[in-house]
Amino acid sequence: MVRAMWGKSLPRLLLVEDDPLILRAFPTLLSAYAQVECVRSAAEALAHAGRERVDIAIVDREMHGESALELLEQLAATQPRALRVLMTGASLDPVPPVVQRLLRKPVELDDVLVAIRS
Repeated sequence: MVRAMWGKSLPRLLLVEDDPLILRAFPTLLSAYAQVECVRSAAEALAHAGRERVDIAIVDREMHGESALELLEQLAATQPRALRVLMTGASLDPVPPVVQRLLRKPVELDDVLVAIRS
C-alpha cells in the first residue's frame, strides 16, 4: 500500500528525534515501509532536507531547546510535498495547520503506518 502511494520505490522518511530508543527502533520497524533517515536535531534535519528528497517528515515535539513547529514550517517551505507529522505526548489543541498528521506518544507501529498511509 505504501509503495503504491509513492511509486515503485519506498518513500523517504525523515525522523527527527532525540530519544536514542526511538532512533534505534524506527529504522528497523519501518524498513519494509520506508527508507528511514534519522537525525537528532532541527539543524541536521534541515541539512538533510537540503540534500535529499523527503516524502515524510516525523518530528518529535520535545527536542532540546528547538521548536518542532518551526522546523515543520521550514520543511514545508523546502520540501512542500512532504507529509508533515508531529509526534507528541502532550495535548495539542488546536493542531497548527503546518501539522498534517499527529502521532501520540507512546507510539505504536500501527499508528505510524496509519499516519504515513493516509
